[in-house]
Amino acid sequence: KIPYITGIQRVVRNIIIFSLDNELVAFVEFDKDLKKYVVINKTDKRFSAIITGKIENYKKPEIIYKFIKSRFPKEIKELIIKFLIKMIAFKKKVSIASIFHPKALLLDKVKKDDLLLLADSTWNYKPWLEVSEAKNRGVKIMQIAYDILPIKYPHFFQENTNSNFNLWFKMINYYCDELYAISHTTANNIFEEIRDNNFKPEIKIMEMG
Repeated sequence: KIPYITGIQRVVRNIIIFSLDNELVAFVEFDKDLKKYVVINKTDKRFSAIITGKIENYKKPEIIYKFIKSRFPKEIKELIIKFLIKMIAFKKKVSIASIFHPKALLLDKVKKDDLLLLADSTWNYKPWLEVSEAKNRGVKIMQIAYDILPIKYPHFFQENTNSNFNLWFKMINYYCDELYAISHTTANNIFEEIRDNNFKPEIKIMEMG
C-alpha cells in the first residue's frame, strides 16, 4: 500500500503500534483473492516496517508515478498506471504462489464474544459476508468512521466511489454494533444521516477525539 500519508493510514498504524504486544489482539486483513479475512502473523515484516517507519520498498513506485505524471497527458497516464497496477498485482500473486504458506482464516479463529474492529477503509472492498458470519457467531462488530464526505458531497467524488461508499454506510448500519467517529463533526454527520434515513437507532456512535 501507499505509505502513511492519509489520516486513515496513520490511525491504523497507531492502533497497530499500541496493541502489537497485546496477546489478546490479533490483526487481520481482507484478502481480495480469497475474498476472506486472514489472520496476519505478528512476525510479518510489515509490522517492523510500521514500527520503524522505514518504507524504502515504496520509494520506487512513488518515483515512477511522479515521472509518469510529469511526462504524459492525463489519458495516457491513467492507462499506464492501470497497467502497472495489474502487473504489480500479477507479480504479487506469482510471488505468493512460489512461497505459499496456508493462511489462517478469521472465521476459523473467532468465537463468541470476540471483538472485530474494522479500522481500515472497508468501502474499498466488500467484506460483508465475512462480517455477517462473524456476527452470527456472536462476534461484536465495530467500525471506525473517518468521515462520510461522499454521502454529504457526492458531486466531489467519482460515481464508483459514491456507490461503494453508500453501500458501505448501509452495511455498517446493518452489521455494526458500535461506530467510532474520528471527530465530533463526523459523529454528528453520521447521526443525522442515520436519523434522516431511518436506519436502526440502536447502533452506538462514539467519538474517538
